[in-house]
Amino acid sequence: MRNFRFSAVSADGAALSGSVAAESSRAAARELRGRGLVATRIRADTPLDAARALGRSIRARRGTLRFSEEIATLLGAGITLERSLEITAEIAETATDAAACRQVLHAVRRGEAFANALE
Repeated sequence: MRNFRFSAVSADGAALSGSVAAESSRAAARELRGRGLVATRIRADTPLDAARALGRSIRARRGTLRFSEEIATLLGAGITLERSLEITAEIAETATDAAACRQVLHAVRRGEAFANALE
């Protein structure tokens, strides 16, 4: 079996993408139809695709770890949660990380529990 990357549309019109294991692209299309999806694009995964996906996964985990460590350090130093989130957003290494921190901060300011805001 090989992995195939796909783009598809569900019955309610939602666009989806992902991967499916199948013997061929036709078998992958049949698998997707069985899930109630209409494939708009199917292509075989290459070793480069797998490496890119792994790289994205590693970067995401590193970002989560870095965020957790920074928040824990700031909270341990007696800084409030709100200010800790502000600082973490300011020192974020990427715009995406900063935006995620600001989203959590806005949710906390609206009164959501920190755990819920992280979801």
